Amino acid sequence: MTAAVPDITVHIDQISDAYNLALAQQHFQTLAERYPGGCCVNITGGSKLLTLAVWETLRRPQDRIFYVRPNDDTVAWLHPDNRTDPIRDLLTLPLWLAAFGYEPAPDAPPRWPDVNALARSAHLGMRRL
Repeated sequence: MTAAVPDITVHIDQISDAYNLALAQQHFQTLAERYPGGCCVNITGGSKLLTLAVWETLRRPQDRIFYVRPNDDTVAWLHPDNRTDPIRDLLTLPLWLAAFGYEPAPDAPPRWPDVNALARSAHLGMRRL
């Protein structure tokens, strides 16, 4: 899948086995050959082996590797420079819900989850050993 953003081409690629280091290294080497001008890789959600494959394969001066830190809403740029940039939160919960077809009532009070119901549902289908 390819999407266009001004001056940036985004390419989302699937790897057949995220836990096979040699296969992942080969995959990223192919990307490096396909994009000699550089790759920018988000390692936030991948397996540890994928992270290692990216780190070993895409550390050319023209490549960029970053990690999104959700606890403090920053992007940690890991290669080639080591810096952190803040993320502007443009997506609010009402906008996120609206994207899925829900419209939150403006006067609805916040509700806490029923932890007892969650605990009961977690035990459904389980048996004691």
